[in-house]
Amino acid sequence: MVADIDQLQDVALRLLLPVGVAVVASAAVVGGVLVVSPSAGVVRGAGLAVAAFLGPLVAARVVARYQRRQAALRARLTADLVDALDAADELWLNGADGRAAAAGAADDQALVQVALRDARGAGAADPIGVAAAALTTLAVLATTTRVAPGG
Repeated sequence: MVADIDQLQDVALRLLLPVGVAVVASAAVVGGVLVVSPSAGVVRGAGLAVAAFLGPLVAARVVARYQRRQAALRARLTADLVDALDAADELWLNGADGRAAAAGAADDQALVQVALRDARGAGAADPIGVAAAALTTLAVLATTTRVAPGG
C-alpha cells in the first residue's frame, strides 16, 4: 500500500515534468522551423506528433494484454507458495515436497516467460519512435530541398 502512495508522489517528477519539457522543446523546434520554412515546420510537427503518440500507444496496448496474464500467474504462484509453505511438514513426510517445488518452479517459469514478452512489447515503442524520427527527417529534407531555390 505504501508503494502506491510513493508512486503517486513521483508522478510529477517522472511524468509531468518530462512531458512538459518535451512539449516546450518540441514547440520551440517546430516554431523555429516554421519561421525558416513553413512547409518543413508542418512536416516536423506532424512527425513529432506521430513519434510522441504512436510508439507509446503500441507499447501500452501490448503491455496491457500481458499484464493481465501476469497478474493471474502471479496470483497462482503466490497461492502455490503459500500452500507449500503452510503444508511443508506434511509434504516432506509424505515425500511430496519435490512435486510442490516442481509446481512452484513451473509457475515461476511461466511468469518469467510472460514477463519477457511484456518487456519486448514495452520495448516496441523505441523502434517505432526511431523510425518516425528518421522518416520525419527524410520528409523535412525532401521538403526543404524542393522549396530551396535551385533544388
